[in-house]
Amino acid sequence: MSSIRQAKQQRIPAFLRSWGGVFGAGWLIFMFLASITARWWRPYDVAEQDLIARLQGPSSEYWLGTDAVGRDLFSRVFTAGALPLQASAVMVLVAFGIGLPLILIAAERGGRVEEAIGRFAETIMSLPSTVILLAAIGAIGNRIYPVMMIFGLLVSAALYRILIGVAKSSRQHLYIDAARVDGMGSIRVNLAHVLPSMARPIAVQAAIVYAIGLLIINGLAFLGFGPGEPQPSWGFMIKDASDNIFNSPWMMVPSRRRPLAHGHGGECAGRCAGRTPRHPGVHPP
Repeated sequence: MSSIRQAKQQRIPAFLRSWGGVFGAGWLIFMFLASITARWWRPYDVAEQDLIARLQGPSSEYWLGTDAVGRDLFSRVFTAGALPLQASAVMVLVAFGIGLPLILIAAERGGRVEEAIGRFAETIMSLPSTVILLAAIGAIGNRIYPVMMIFGLLVSAALYRILIGVAKSSRQHLYIDAARVDGMGSIRVNLAHVLPSMARPIAVQAAIVYAIGLLIINGLAFLGFGPGEPQPSWGFMIKDASDNIFNSPWMMVPSRRRPLAHGHGGECAGRCAGRTPRHPGVHPP
């Protein structure tokens, strides 16, 4: 009975086996859904102004107060989350979509193939990411999705350097050799055995990369490379709050807490995913 209970626990993702992981994942899912559906339930339009109520604190009419031109911060904060959350997810998919195949190929082939891929990753890592992103914005404009896809390509090299050791270690297990002897092809071995054994490091790195993506998008918006007005963005809202910090210090609270909450939620889920389970599972035969 104990072994059956342990097997059932192993089917549950690692980050859902603790309250911290459940809270982090639940918070991210809730805020993500709230952001992408904000246009249907927000109390005010993001461009609606009330000049009489400008720079007000929280009230029954404006739950998180108003900005310098009297726009509702509650509506703008939630509406502004859709773009960075989705763009960061696209960046994570691009980074792992490029990095993971290279990692699996290098770990399996080794030798010159691994050396060639390693040199390619080092070349990508040597490029100045900030300069490349600003050059991409200058070439294609403030199109966040293509810019974050380019950043995902740059991040894939760092993922390769971090996870290649994990992949090579996973291929040293005896059940990998048994699967090859049993006639399983390279793709099936990687999908059925190598990737599952790398699940925790991948989850941790995905959470970190996702948080970095949010930071990059907000930083670009803070510098003026985000959505144009009147479309809201977290970075521009932080800049606006910084400009009015002496007139309305409260503006810094909703403008900064929302991005930080997403970062902490992802970090919490990733940290819990990286913990070693209390009852280690049985390796495949």
